[in-house]
Amino acid sequence: MVDTYGAGEHICNISRCPDGRYYEDMEIGIIEYEPIENRAIEIGENIIATGLIDQAMPLLRYKIGDVVTLADKDEKCPCGRAARTVGRIDGRIEDCIPTQDGRRIGRLAYVFADMVSVYESQIVQESTDHLRLLVVKAAAYTDRDEKMFEKRILDIVGSDVKITFEYVSSIPREKNGKLRTVISKLNER
Repeated sequence: MVDTYGAGEHICNISRCPDGRYYEDMEIGIIEYEPIENRAIEIGENIIATGLIDQAMPLLRYKIGDVVTLADKDEKCPCGRAARTVGRIDGRIEDCIPTQDGRRIGRLAYVFADMVSVYESQIVQESTDHLRLLVVKAAAYTDRDEKMFEKRILDIVGSDVKITFEYVSSIPREKNGKLRTVISKLNER
């Protein structure tokens, strides 16, 4: 195998064969896929997994929060493996920013990762040409930090995107108590 996807909970794994196809590693866990409905953009399926390894505390039908695009069931791979195939690993849907040129950019949390002048931050996508950045500033925050954030994001999403900074005292948490680093309003429609 040349590339793998796995959950930190060790309940599922998907590996890429040398011929380029992703296969479920059935000995790790049972994977189900749940369609994502009512979305403005075409995206894949939610992964739901039941682990087969952890006998002390098994997770049953655990919705991981990662998304894949399924492969065409009729495709046969030269490697001969009989496991179910996945076309593409898309990542976390809440981290996906659709762009004007059709790309889907994920995992943008690292844009703020090394910033000691920020307590909390969140990127909110209003449209393919507009992002709002919610920032809870630390005392050391300066205009230079704002310019650096803007440059980092524009380098990734493209220079034709408008970025609006909103400075707030806190950022609301999700129902599970976690802070979503990236929210695309396009994914919620």
